[in-house]
Amino acid sequence: MEDVLYDYHITQGLASQRPSDSIPFLSHLYRQAVFEKYGIAQADFDRSMEWYARHTSQLSKIYERVGERLGESGGSGSGSRMNIGRDGERLTSDTAQIWQGPQTLLLSSQGVQHYVFQVPADTSY
Repeated sequence: MEDVLYDYHITQGLASQRPSDSIPFLSHLYRQAVFEKYGIAQADFDRSMEWYARHTSQLSKIYERVGERLGESGGSGSGSRMNIGRDGERLTSDTAQIWQGPQTLLLSSQGVQHYVFQVPADTSY
């Protein structure tokens, strides 16, 4: 599944860099090419993602590896890399990662759990 998701995200990134009127068409075309490469159908992919939605720790591990691979290949498409700040926070140009909550959280319409958080306004401006 890691390879499928890696190629899936690469192709979606490629599609998103085209003119906006081409994105839906190219996104679908590239997605189908990934499915054909791995011999799966959209329904197979959807069922796998539903399974991983119930096994989020495994999906999180897969996405950690996918993220590492995308970072190694420069697949983010942004042309910039994250920098690590003095206290381990991630920095990008003028932005610092100050979020203290979980880095990933799966929200599902079928779940019965709720996640509530508040982000206080920065009053220094």
